[in-house]
Amino acid sequence: MRLSRSFAMLALMTITCLFAESIAYADHGRKPHISGEATHDAFTLFGEQGSSTFEAPKSEASGLVQPVHLAPVFQPNADVGACGAALALNPAACAPPPPPPAAPPAAPALTAGRVLQAFQRIPLPHLRSVTQPDEKTLVNFDTIFYVDADQFQRTLTLLGRHVTLAITPSTFTWHHGDGTSAVTSAPGAPYPSKDVVHRYQKAHRTVAHSVTIVWTARYRVGKGPWRDVPGSVSTTGPATDLRIAEAAPVLTGQR
Repeated sequence: MRLSRSFAMLALMTITCLFAESIAYADHGRKPHISGEATHDAFTLFGEQGSSTFEAPKSEASGLVQPVHLAPVFQPNADVGACGAALALNPAACAPPPPPPAAPPAAPALTAGRVLQAFQRIPLPHLRSVTQPDEKTLVNFDTIFYVDADQFQRTLTLLGRHVTLAITPSTFTWHHGDGTSAVTSAPGAPYPSKDVVHRYQKAHRTVAHSVTIVWTARYRVGKGPWRDVPGSVSTTGPATDLRIAEAAPVLTGQR
C-alpha cells in the first residue's frame, strides 16, 4: 500500500515538472505553442539600401523556420552611387547633369572686306573738269585740262571700332567730248603748267568734256598701322561745254 502511494507521488511530481518546463519554454519562445497554429520569429534584415523587419513563419509540426523570399527595400531619398533599382523610385537621382550654358556668339571680325564695303558707301565728290581757255578754245591749240582733286580723310565707326580712311584720287580719265579720251595719274594744273593738254582737230563745234576719277584708300583701326583697302570707287563729274573755234589771220594797215 505504501509502495503504491510512493509510485503515485513520483509520477505526479514528474508530470508536474514536465508541465512547468513546457510552459516556461513556450513563454520564452524556445518551443512552439501547443495551439496547432504557425508561430513567427522576428528578425531584422540590414542591407546597403536600408533596413526592414520581417517575420518568418515556423512549422508547428517540425519547429523549423520556413524559407521566406525577401525583396530589398530602397529608401527614395537614399544616396545611390549607381543608378540601378533606385531609378524607378527617384528618377531625378539618375538624371544627367544639365549642359553648360552656350557661349555667346563671337563678335564678327573687322576685315578689310568690311572696310571696303564702308568705303563704297561714303559719298565721294563728283568733280568738274576745267579747261584753259575755259569757254572757247582754238583748233590745233594746246588746251589745258585740270581738276581740283585732293586727298582727304573720313572717320567712321565699324563694329564698334573707330576706323580712319585716307582717300586719294589715283587716276583720271579725261573725256574731251570729241570722241577721244586720255588717262593720267596727275590731276593737271592751270597755266603756265601744261601737265594735261589736248588739241582739237575740228573747228566750229561745241563739245562737252568731263573727268572720271578713280579713288583708292588706306585705312587704320584706332591707332593701328595703315593698310590698303582692297578696292576702289569711281566718280564722274558733270559735263562742261567748250566751243572749238578757228583763228583767221587779219591784215591791218598798221606797220
